[in-house]
Amino acid sequence: MDWKRKATIQRVCAKLPAKDAVYYFLQRRFGSLRHAPDPLPNLKAAGEIFAEMREIGFSPAGKRVMEVGTGRRLDMPIAFYLCGARSVDTFDLNPYLREEIVLSAVAVMVQRREETLGALGPALLQQVLVEFLPACASRNRHHEIPPRIADQPFHVALVVSLA
Repeated sequence: MDWKRKATIQRVCAKLPAKDAVYYFLQRRFGSLRHAPDPLPNLKAAGEIFAEMREIGFSPAGKRVMEVGTGRRLDMPIAFYLCGARSVDTFDLNPYLREEIVLSAVAVMVQRREETLGALGPALLQQVLVEFLPACASRNRHHEIPPRIADQPFHVALVVSLA
């Protein structure tokens, strides 16, 4: 689907009273949620971004990174973190982020570990260990962001440790 049509559908959904339910119904029926999440294309794209960054002499290692357009999963922020970013702040106009979708994408990363590591290529700093911990309390450090722009707090702590 071309991006203009998708943007129009998203704008229409955003104006409906049950906008999230309608959006997810459409995604499960006609969109990318018809299938299990596959984070590898996003991780490969991240690997390409890191290669381009290296070509101009920049590395995300040790930096605070801002990602715009979170979407439904955290593939790109996780990729930045695995490649050494000190922290990653991610923002989206629409609160599409869902715990079950993120966790299923991370499960695919763990199940297909070698492909996940290969997708990030030489930008990956070290081997990866992933574990899930229950979240103590949600945090929202971005109080200055007006409501409707910030995502809802994400209630799962995902710990990605570099071995």
